[in-house]
Amino acid sequence: MMSTDQMVAWLRQAMGTAQWDAETAARETEPEWSDGGPYGEGVHTQRHGSPVAVGPWGYMDDAVRTHIARHDPTAVLRRITKDRELLDDILAEKHHISDDPWYTCPAATRERDGGTYAETEGGGQCSCGRDERAQRRIRTLAEGYGWTEK
Repeated sequence: MMSTDQMVAWLRQAMGTAQWDAETAARETEPEWSDGGPYGEGVHTQRHGSPVAVGPWGYMDDAVRTHIARHDPTAVLRRITKDRELLDDILAEKHHISDDPWYTCPAATRERDGGTYAETEGGGQCSCGRDERAQRRIRTLAEGYGWTEK
């Protein structure tokens, strides 16, 4: 099983690739993504003067047209931004610190987690569940980008 650090590095790279793809699509197609008005969602975009996808009145199934319109580059970039914020929030979760050193998580450090009774170096095995929760949440997020356990 890969470490959480390796999974985080992989996830950050996957998010970067997804962002690059979405930004490239936005520049390349000069899209006019729209809701299609009373006829439903549609995608109207041009690539070198030729229609790439047309809707809502023809050329593609309603479900396909709706899916494309909901995943325009702007929406994808918005989700990537929020996924990055979520990843940073997960990683910022602190180990348990107590006023009693006996109950402070051995993985806690003063620099990262604060508290008088945290170790200066840390490095102990997490006993508060923070590492397990973080790894589970990061894995769930990474799977959305195509992660498979290596």
